[in-house]
Amino acid sequence: MIKEKLVDVGAWAQARVDSGEEPPWTYHKLKQLAELAQELAAGLEAGVAYAPGMDMDEAVQQVSDNIVKFERPTVPEPPTNLPA
Repeated sequence: MIKEKLVDVGAWAQARVDSGEEPPWTYHKLKQLAELAQELAAGLEAGVAYAPGMDMDEAVQQVSDNIVKFERPTVPEPPTNLPA
């Protein structure tokens, strides 16, 4: 999602909350939407780009800024007791 769109959605929701004209059943949801959009927009810049098989410095330069690197430990194959 584009950061500018998240900022716009958050500003729109906050404006609706600040207007004081929202009924109680939408007020809290709009307030949550405004906060969530702000947090997500800020989080888009916090990610690290990574592509498997590449050096981390290369990956950051070649891939988008908002891809998070996940590292999984190598899990050994469980032993099987089945006859060959």
